[in-house]
Amino acid sequence: MKKYLLFICITLLFLVIAGVASAQESYTHPSEAFSLTEFGTLEDETDYGALFVADDAQVMVLFGETTVELSEEMIPSVVGPVLDGVQDFESYELLTDDAEIMDDGSMFVPFTYTPEGDYGVGEIYVTQADGVLYILILITADYDATYDAWVETVDSFTPGLPIESDELPLDEEEDEDLPVDETEDEEEVTNTTPSQTEGDVFSGFDPSVDGFSFYNYGDDIPATDLTPVELQRMFGDGVCASLANDECILTPPAQQWMEQINSYMSGGHCEGMAVLSALMYYDQVQPDDFGSSQVNDLVLDGNDPLQREIAYWWTTQATYPGSTLRVSESPTAVVNALMENFQEGQDATEWWALGFYKRDGSDGHAVTPIGVDDQGDGIVHILVYDNNYPDESRSVIVDTNTDTWQYEGSPNPEIESDLYDGDAETQSLELVAISPRLEQQECDFCSGDFAAEGELLNAAPRQSARQQSAESVDNPIWQDIQTRWALLIYGETDDFYQIWLLGKPDLLVIDDWGRRIGYDQGEFVNEIPGAATTNMRIFQQSTGLDKDKSPVLRIPVGLSFEVIADATLMEEAGSSDISIIGPGYYLDVSDMYLEPGDVESIAIYIDKSRHQLTYYTDYSESPDIELGLETDEADYAMMVRATELTGEEDAFDIGLDTDTNEFILNTSYNTEPSTYEIYVLQIDDEGERVFGASDVV
Repeated sequence: MKKYLLFICITLLFLVIAGVASAQESYTHPSEAFSLTEFGTLEDETDYGALFVADDAQVMVLFGETTVELSEEMIPSVVGPVLDGVQDFESYELLTDDAEIMDDGSMFVPFTYTPEGDYGVGEIYVTQADGVLYILILITADYDATYDAWVETVDSFTPGLPIESDELPLDEEEDEDLPVDETEDEEEVTNTTPSQTEGDVFSGFDPSVDGFSFYNYGDDIPATDLTPVELQRMFGDGVCASLANDECILTPPAQQWMEQINSYMSGGHCEGMAVLSALMYYDQVQPDDFGSSQVNDLVLDGNDPLQREIAYWWTTQATYPGSTLRVSESPTAVVNALMENFQEGQDATEWWALGFYKRDGSDGHAVTPIGVDDQGDGIVHILVYDNNYPDESRSVIVDTNTDTWQYEGSPNPEIESDLYDGDAETQSLELVAISPRLEQQECDFCSGDFAAEGELLNAAPRQSARQQSAESVDNPIWQDIQTRWALLIYGETDDFYQIWLLGKPDLLVIDDWGRRIGYDQGEFVNEIPGAATTNMRIFQQSTGLDKDKSPVLRIPVGLSFEVIADATLMEEAGSSDISIIGPGYYLDVSDMYLEPGDVESIAIYIDKSRHQLTYYTDYSESPDIELGLETDEADYAMMVRATELTGEEDAFDIGLDTDTNEFILNTSYNTEPSTYEIYVLQIDDEGERVFGASDVV
């Protein structure tokens, strides 16, 4: 009997031990990035996370290469961006007062959330190791019931091997419109071009006949640039808020984008002149339409159609697919591509603009290549029509022995000529194909179909996220979290904000996690995955007419960020404008007065429906601040200007809610009354209407 009882006890003990062992089953991610005790059962596994489910609770584990500041003050900035993307949450609240910061720097942050017709509690555990950020998210209907299992999972969590930086190549057809490093974004064509740097070939283009007789120009002469007609031609009817009486009235974002593009042409029209002269030579555009059968006889002064045509082709360097096909890997590759092309003469099926920059990327200029002249011993002259020197044939000198090049020139006629030079490493000599510009361009700022825009320079390092299995799991919250994580860590999105600056201060953008793009103390940085600059010849110039223009920054849609205008390096006071243009909306701060040493800050908060701008100032008057929005019924633009502030670090919000189509003005930050001017423009099929008021207190 005693043996029998002993057998039963041993059996029961074995079952208990087995049960405990089963309950404490360990899990290691296939990447070996982390291990932990499983919370319930493994429901899904992706390349940067895992989902565990138990009864009415779930734990999501995410990891990715980035570093953030973990402190009590940074809790909303670190955790908020992750939860902002959950569409299943009607709202959530971070319980920051109950947050715990551990000795190792990790933190626990409880939160509540309200899904449709329900209420839940969650907690987030955040830690980092070896440059990898780890976030564990508990979502449950009963926190007390899952507490023990949750604590056990967190206590067992162990960071593993550092993530290998093995970036996967992007599929060209599927991902060429994503913001990646410039060498991946462009479609290189020289790999199939044979090496043939011997002999002379000429296209037949004669600058004294086929080039313009007038000089490259900026805002030094009165000229018309883009109008709504050109934007409609370039992008289609999607840029029109109204087509009443067959007239395109632009949507507010389209109008804002056109104004920004036109302002950048004040530094020169070299790109437009280089492209249009080539198109006319190759019979793609007829000079007769602009006043003469011979290009050299065309007159610019008073020729509104020609001015607008030059502006049109100038703009296609900044649109998709306008400048996606290019040759830039080496000077010799440029020579080889031109030699093959010029052998076809005027029957060539591709046409090129030749661009070059200083070694630091500044002082960009565009010319028309017209021939290749072999000087012998590996020295080749690329003959060009340079619109800064009408009626002349000039030479870009290439040494194929050392793969270097040089040219004596300038960005525009008002700047004294200087030596340009470069090599295969600088990639500062490039050919850009013209044929993609003949297509209808895709609209990055329209509230419909969006595509990437232009060549992307200075792109932040970006891992290509592997194909995820989250879509196959019937778990909307997990799917949203995965999408959000791909945006935050990998910069994956189809839509972008464009951030434009007109003025002398440095432009810097800082996202919620402290990552930067722009100029910080005079040096360019980019730490935001997916962010980049759009390349136009006129950007990044250090001298001349365009020195007041900054490269356009492209930020993935969905991020919240701070825009800083830093006048520390300015030598004299002046006004600046900042515009933020997204798909179907824009935010604009104009006539922002800055003195040397001033730093103005604009906070941009984005969630699933609200786009909010918070402006901070020490001055008694604010600049003009505008918001524009496209809706199905009508399009709107709102202008707000604070005409009386206390001048002691005042701040106010203006925003728009895309779910309710409401404009928002919030002055609750200020302790003293403030006065505003508010005006609203409405555009619909009936036309335009303006209403508003001044002296609103």
